[in-house]
Amino acid sequence: FSFFLFLLLLLLFFFFFFFFQAEDGIRDFCLSRGLGDVYKRQEMERIHLLNSIGEHFSLDLYTQSDTSPLKNIRLRGIASSLDGMPKVFKCSKINLNLTAKGIQSGASLRIFDVLGCGGFLLSNYQSELPQLFEVGRELVLFDSEADLLDKISYYLHHEDERREIAANGYQRIRQEYSYQARLALMLDVRHSLSI
Repeated sequence: FSFFLFLLLLLLFFFFFFFFQAEDGIRDFCLSRGLGDVYKRQEMERIHLLNSIGEHFSLDLYTQSDTSPLKNIRLRGIASSLDGMPKVFKCSKINLNLTAKGIQSGASLRIFDVLGCGGFLLSNYQSELPQLFEVGRELVLFDSEADLLDKISYYLHHEDERREIAANGYQRIRQEYSYQARLALMLDVRHSLSI
């Protein structure tokens, strides 16, 4: 009986160990103390990127989060989501979307918010984005810190191209991702499934 109990406990351990692990995929329980470490690591990566940008460019940040680790960044506090953020998105030369590395798929709502306000968006690569948007024409993606800094520099110096990309992204949102367009698509799908 104790042998079977031991086997059951061992199976439960492996089940939880392999199926309920930190989202970064770390399986060595000696190295990972759970999701807290993952989120802390992702936060440190984001802080590093923002500090790197702040060393090279003028950067305004709208947040009420703790910003004590950030250097060379103008903190603007919080902007209201109904009227403040749309103005920030529209008037900023470059809006950043920094998706945490642990998020392997999906498109952030921030992408649709920025483009829907007519803002220029520079985002890290997510596999779904090329399926949803024409990269380089409606938004711009980066794949490394060096690429991010190069693209910030490029688009700050190429205003007409930056504005054209923002306008194209806005048109894509209006044509395909507005509430009206999505509702029409859902109704079409429902209608096509009807017998």
